[in-house]
Amino acid sequence: MSTETDQTTVVADTLADRLAAATLRREGRAVVAVLADRQLRIESIPGPGGERRWQVTVSVDGDTVTKNGPFTAAAAVDHAVTLADEPVGYTVCCDGRRS
Repeated sequence: MSTETDQTTVVADTLADRLAAATLRREGRAVVAVLADRQLRIESIPGPGGERRWQVTVSVDGDTVTKNGPFTAAAAVDHAVTLADEPVGYTVCCDGRRS
């Protein structure tokens, strides 16, 4: 098993422990936590020197609301847990579309 796969497993297991209200699924290098009003995607991305880093994306109704990172695996989980309870809103751009 690769280190990346090991890290993804740790991220999934830790999220399962910390976000009991979420349904989790794995999508390749990502773990997706599905909550009642949003999805949190924690995905492994290339980091400096070949290290893996993690990006956290929040989506509502299929639209990306925010994307943060890069994080270590532990910091990404902490950030995702924080975002799970934060209010989610859209910013309306000058053309009237949600962004």
